[in-house]
Amino acid sequence: MADRIRRARACGASVLLCYGAHLIKNGLGPVVADLLRGGWITHLATNGAGVIHDWEYAFHGRSEEDVR
Repeated sequence: MADRIRRARACGASVLLCYGAHLIKNGLGPVVADLLRGGWITHLATNGAGVIHDWEYAFHGRSEEDVR
């Protein structure tokens, strides 16, 4: 997967990350942010729960729901 992303970015192609709420809820938001800042990912798509958890961390520093 990493090689495919590297090749896509080398030729200027977009890379879309589609993810669900568990990615954010389980602490991988900073990893996604680093990939965006580094230019490895160009677009994001998530579901409603992903947006809610992202908002909770941004505005409250935590999420109310336990998914583990």
